[in-house]
Amino acid sequence: MFAVVRAYFKDGVCIPSREGDSYNLCGRGALRLLVDGDSSSGAVGVEANADAELADWPLDISVKADAAAFVALTNAQIYDGPWQCNQAYVGKGNPEECAASPSNYPKRPSAELDVAKWWIQPWATPYFGEDFPDLLPFTVALLASLKDGGYLALLAASSGDLSGYLWSGWTAKAYMGVESRRIGRSWILAYGLSGDPYEALRRAWRALAARANLRLRADKRRPEFLNYLGWCSWNAFLADVSGPGVVDVVRGLRERGVSVVWALIDDGWQRERKVEQPCCLNRVLTSLRPDEGKFPGGFEKTVEGLRSLGVRWVGLWHTLNVHWGGFDESVEGELGVAGIPYVAAKAPPPAFPEALLLYKRLYTSLRGFDFVKVDNQCSARLIARYAREKVGRASASLQTALQLAADQSGLSVLNCMSMNPENYSNYFLSNVMRTSNDYLPYWREGARLHAISNAYGSLFFSEVVWPDFDMFSSYDPHAKLHLVLRVFSGGPVYITDRDPAKTNADLLKMAVLPNGEVVRVDFPAVPTRDVLFDNPYRGRRLLKLASTVRGKAAVALCNVSDRRAADFLSVGSLPYEYVPEVYYKVFSREGGRLQSGGVEVELEPLDCEVVILSRAGLIGLAEYILPPYPVVDGRPIAPGTPVEIR
Repeated sequence: MFAVVRAYFKDGVCIPSREGDSYNLCGRGALRLLVDGDSSSGAVGVEANADAELADWPLDISVKADAAAFVALTNAQIYDGPWQCNQAYVGKGNPEECAASPSNYPKRPSAELDVAKWWIQPWATPYFGEDFPDLLPFTVALLASLKDGGYLALLAASSGDLSGYLWSGWTAKAYMGVESRRIGRSWILAYGLSGDPYEALRRAWRALAARANLRLRADKRRPEFLNYLGWCSWNAFLADVSGPGVVDVVRGLRERGVSVVWALIDDGWQRERKVEQPCCLNRVLTSLRPDEGKFPGGFEKTVEGLRSLGVRWVGLWHTLNVHWGGFDESVEGELGVAGIPYVAAKAPPPAFPEALLLYKRLYTSLRGFDFVKVDNQCSARLIARYAREKVGRASASLQTALQLAADQSGLSVLNCMSMNPENYSNYFLSNVMRTSNDYLPYWREGARLHAISNAYGSLFFSEVVWPDFDMFSSYDPHAKLHLVLRVFSGGPVYITDRDPAKTNADLLKMAVLPNGEVVRVDFPAVPTRDVLFDNPYRGRRLLKLASTVRGKAAVALCNVSDRRAADFLSVGSLPYEYVPEVYYKVFSREGGRLQSGGVEVELEPLDCEVVILSRAGLIGLAEYILPPYPVVDGRPIAPGTPVEIR
């Protein structure tokens, strides 16, 4: 199923020849291909010793798979977004123009995309076999239906010296980041095979977790604040955030009856200087203290103000490299740890325990917070490049240090810009990860793309993290779609409302109990069987995400096409076995006995319905997106109207 087909030296290409368990590198060394596993799951790795320098992308490994259909995630950029929507949301642009911006998804990646790039898009966007019959560069995950029956799951991985990516021509490329004569044992790909597609993915993740710096979601702590409604400053203020502004918005929301229980101060709090570099490498941190003009008296006054309003958890944003362009010598002095030269500034050393000490001192200086959002994690590759370290070891050191420092400081981590093997392969403690590009307010096509990106991001990553579908505005024209999908993610549900007077409190109350607790599914919802390989963006089917809530089947059906669409929710398409007797449509408030093994649903573009499938009897409370959630042991735990179907 796997074979080494090319080796790349600093001075040329070699076609290796197989000699027993090893490969002869054209007389210049030897390589072992490691396939550790069986016919159901395993991992693919390499180790090599050569007499000449191997290139920074040293190997191609062929993958033999006869796929009838597939869905995959790529880090290559396959659509462009109108970032001016962010400005329109804060009153500096035209919302109508933003809303009408077209989409070029799925665009073929630029012909200039090549393996020499040190930085790639941090997001993983879904594409399907019908879009591109061959794999795209920088593919990180794949699920294929095989022509001879069964399903194959492949996951790109990072460990040892290397990172792996699936690539055009059904190959896996190994990335080392530096030239070297030696490759230590490195696992770059995990696989799972099964007659069930979801089990194929589970097997692949278990195989990777057994060999990488990784634990599965179910084996890690879930941050408690995820159970409640949150608010984030990013879209509300962009980089113009201030302490008084944050407190004023949260106060206004709570006065409207919106029970925000956690708040996140995003980018913009820093003291920084600009340097001659592209965005956002041009922003260099000059102090660990916040901008005094934005946060008079430091963070303490803002945090105290939020807590006085009933906010229980307060979080702060920073990047893996501390700030977009790194930090200067004054911050290096505050941290007491020598950084490495990085673009026009400094960055954390990708070595252990030096990086651990740096992050611990960073968190000591930021006392008073309960969690951190760590952005720009794709910078691990660039940090490794500047340090002249092998990318697998450098990223493992950075992630290990970050997670241990946060844990020892009592902080949970929201991971962002991290859908690359260098990051997710090392989440041994972190348990929340963004699964899409940024939310862009108002953009109609963006709502469609955000929906499918998160839906299929959840399919591939929910075995190892709680997916974060990003913040949204409750008065966005497509807020209902955004809210429903976030409730079904099982991850954080948080808004970025700027004007509390516009906040859609009635919509939010469908997802939030009076104490601020969010109604939520038992596990992250994943696409149903009938849409695994049929892109709902095309309009042939509704997007369907299925989980359970209090043991009852729950399915979100959303029309992410550009026209009215109807579809049939079949019980047989659920990702688990369940034998219901009745159904209930939450937004239509209608239900009955199941007929023909399912339910018909018809929706306008960007609208959603939620269907609960259950045994006959009490379904739950009608006022909530997930009616069964506020009913425990047959008794309601919140006010509402009981729904019974016999």
